[in-house]
Amino acid sequence: MDTPETTDEWYYERAGAQAGPVTQAAIIEMLGRGEVSSSTLIWRSGLENWVPLGSVISPPPPSVPVSAPPSRTLLPAMGFLPALHHVSCVVPGGDFSGVVA
Repeated sequence: MDTPETTDEWYYERAGAQAGPVTQAAIIEMLGRGEVSSSTLIWRSGLENWVPLGSVISPPPPSVPVSAPPSRTLLPAMGFLPALHHVSCVVPGGDFSGVVA
């Protein structure tokens, strides 16, 4: 059972009214979504007064956008195709009668 100093029930101020309880993880998620800010007042058992969220909970690090890897196109590889007509064909047994030059 949680003691007052270790409880994970947080209350926060929303539009001038008390909201909660929510977990610290939920507060951090709301902070990341912009639903609360570091200046939002929060309180939990064990705190004497309501305090700014940023003085108690660190904001999550900014998310790094993940970009798609560069697309691979066939255009650079197709540059060698016209040269293929110069490739000699080796026919088993040495019969080149069916090879068109």
